[in-house]
Amino acid sequence: MSVSSVVVLRMPNLITITGPPGVGKTRTIIASKPQCVVTYTKDAAAEVTSRMNIDPMKAGTAQCGTIYSLSWPHVKAQQKLNIWRHDPGQNTPHQERRIRSSMDPALDSYEATAPSRYPKHILEPTAFDIHAWRDGGSHLNLKALNPRGPLKFCLPLARWVAAGCPWAADFEGYDEVVVDEAQDMSGLELAAALGLCKPDGVVRAYGDPGQAIFLGQKGIKGNELPAAWVQADEIQTLHGGWRVGAPVSEMASGVLSSYYDIPPETFTAKHATTVHPWDFDSQPHGCGLVLGHSRASVAAALRSWGAIGTAVVPSVGDPDKELVMCTGHAAKGAEADNVYLLPWSAQGMRYLEMKEAARLRLLYVMMTRAKRRLFVPHTLLAMVRRMTP
Repeated sequence: MSVSSVVVLRMPNLITITGPPGVGKTRTIIASKPQCVVTYTKDAAAEVTSRMNIDPMKAGTAQCGTIYSLSWPHVKAQQKLNIWRHDPGQNTPHQERRIRSSMDPALDSYEATAPSRYPKHILEPTAFDIHAWRDGGSHLNLKALNPRGPLKFCLPLARWVAAGCPWAADFEGYDEVVVDEAQDMSGLELAAALGLCKPDGVVRAYGDPGQAIFLGQKGIKGNELPAAWVQADEIQTLHGGWRVGAPVSEMASGVLSSYYDIPPETFTAKHATTVHPWDFDSQPHGCGLVLGHSRASVAAALRSWGAIGTAVVPSVGDPDKELVMCTGHAAKGAEADNVYLLPWSAQGMRYLEMKEAARLRLLYVMMTRAKRRLFVPHTLLAMVRRMTP
């Protein structure tokens, strides 16, 4: 596969659509029947492909995948790369079955494999700088770097974007590209999505800045907004929530307000979602989601309660029929009638008091998983109420 000899600097129109929790972002995307859908993960791509009835083997059908899989034919042709291997790794026990008891080795594995415990790679700051892609480029000498470790995927992509996103010879570009979960897309990844679109085309980026909880290594610092909101030619907002009712929707909006203003009326459901103070020592019964701010807090609660047969990944359990205990990060995309928030650590509470953006976004995500009832520890509830206008 060869690359077209003509490199066109493409500047399609970028329309960013803010979709608060429970307004049907994915449903809206599927209904628009776009030519190309960029998803955050391969699993999400498979879900969208299934719901859009896409046949990947049929010529002329819509394309759906991560920005890396969709851009790879052009990246490979432009850089004459021969190998693109991705080691999917192996699932740890907690990703495949419930925790059998507080003594289950799978619980130790769950806590030990937390991302916060991974040893830091020496190239992580370099990957952070590449992803930032500030002012339309990178200050780094991309040619002098090797695609290894955390640079394995982002560096070849950055070189392709820096070259003007040249298309492979058999590609004519898309009239429209739709990005799902745009809040988790770095400046580099957004530039690549724009690069797949025709010069007079449109990129529609759907997401929620408040749910940007996976941007730790994507070039976003402090209170900065995700790239799709910074670079947008136009910002729209979806309305009509069906998951979270008042007063939780109002409280969640207040928690997020110092970072990004999402009026509660844009996503408040017709039913009520009530708030209840609760004591961590009283183990919840019945069904629902029990959410912690870290794996350590989830593991500690599970051991304290001696829970048996508990899922710590939403996809393993069913919060409509049982208690599922997991982190706020793992719960993104999940929902339940009953949601219980575990106490936050003293350090986490200090960050909330300081209105540190990453913690505010995480708390906002955790609160907006609740459909009918939200149970909050007394100290955390007092903090939330101070944040609510």
